[in-house]
Amino acid sequence: MTTFKQEYLSPEYAIARIDDWIERNGGEDSTTLILCEAKRTIQKMVEGQSAIEQAVLQSEQVQAWKRDAERLDWLADPNNSIGNVQLPTECVTENLHSLRAAIDAAMEKQP
Repeated sequence: MTTFKQEYLSPEYAIARIDDWIERNGGEDSTTLILCEAKRTIQKMVEGQSAIEQAVLQSEQVQAWKRDAERLDWLADPNNSIGNVQLPTECVTENLHSLRAAIDAAMEKQP
């Protein structure tokens, strides 16, 4: 039984296979022309996907999430001597390994 590999779905894999076929077979026949057009289409899709990813990463919402993560990282840093968080004692003592886990526990206890 042949195992399907996830890499077979990647645009890079498709482009590499097209390049291999063209290198082996070359020519100006209709198959080569169709494969060249398919390659250009795949490359445009990849460029479009990259532009979308960059737009999402630069969005206000993602930037706000990043800033929230930075705030929580700062609070959770054991070397932070000026920041503090007030949580129920049992949430902290049950989660000494992680401020995030202590916050999660407190959120679960909230009615």
